[in-house]
Amino acid sequence: MRRIPLLLILTIIFYLGCNISISGTIRIATLNWEPYVGEDLKEEGFLAHITREAFKRAGYKIEFLYRPWKRAVVKAEEGDFDGYFPAYFSKERMEKSYFTDKIISGPMGFFKLKYRNITYKKIEDLKPYRIGIVRGYVNTKEFDNADYIRKEAVVGDETNFRKLLMKRIDLAIADKFVGYSIINRNPKMKGKINFLNPPLKDLKLYICISKNTTSAQKKLKAFNKGLKEIIKDGTFKRILVYHNIS
Repeated sequence: MRRIPLLLILTIIFYLGCNISISGTIRIATLNWEPYVGEDLKEEGFLAHITREAFKRAGYKIEFLYRPWKRAVVKAEEGDFDGYFPAYFSKERMEKSYFTDKIISGPMGFFKLKYRNITYKKIEDLKPYRIGIVRGYVNTKEFDNADYIRKEAVVGDETNFRKLLMKRIDLAIADKFVGYSIINRNPKMKGKINFLNPPLKDLKLYICISKNTTSAQKKLKAFNKGLKEIIKDGTFKRILVYHNIS
């Protein structure tokens, strides 16, 4: 009986291994939303790192596809991707997607030019101001339904911060950590823009699994199970420490 060369055996094992990982790949649409997720961040950001590790526990490999947010949501809902993230909860999104368990939460609120004396106690107090929003974002139900507020939509948070700096809007609504990430990497913004307290709301972040992807419920359960595991064994906390998130 002829011996099969070792190199051939290793090649076959490698080929089969690649096929297994590819068949277990989940494609998630996202956007550059530092410090949560970003193409140029370590491990693509701490939320991407957590997501990858949670799915890994169930044998899935993750591929993140970066798109403008509105397009990411629409294409995922149509089934072009398995899901999208990071997403805030909304009943409307439940029609086309399943929400995973909560991953983490962050303070949502307004940014203003530092010298501006703007305060508010309720949404109605914001009526005099032009507020920059991002097209396709869910903020809070009360704010999103407030038709009496002047809202100007753009494709991304950083555009709003540039408009704020140029005094083309009075406020920009954004996640507090995302906002300060934008400010810290733009020297012209440092010391000129700050967060307006109190936060509008502390919002939970999820992954939305498209109801139009194959085995949607299986993928949902796989992530939730993996997330529980990495929280329980301390991996979740170690990832936050690795990314200097407190």
